[in-house]
Amino acid sequence: MRSYLLSTLRHYLLLMLVVGLSACALLPPRDPININVVGIEPLQGQDLEVRFAVKIRLQNPNEDSYTYNGVALNLDVNGRPLASGVSDESGTLARFPRPS
Repeated sequence: MRSYLLSTLRHYLLLMLVVGLSACALLPPRDPININVVGIEPLQGQDLEVRFAVKIRLQNPNEDSYTYNGVALNLDVNGRPLASGVSDESGTLARFPRPS
């Protein structure tokens, strides 16, 4: 009786593993969001802190829009960290306009 329960449990776990892995395959592929820096303006700093206003352009090539609440930025130039910052902005990033 015990071996029957262990065998049934193994089959059940194997089935759940297969179902779980195949569920990920059903998700549609998504392209990454395109991010471009379009402007960097110096701001008034405090003591030894250097502050910048960084303007970025975001383009969403996917079919769905993205809603965000808060933004964190790490800016690297030539593979080296240059700046980092956060914002409490929120909004929606609409999908790419498709040609008709």
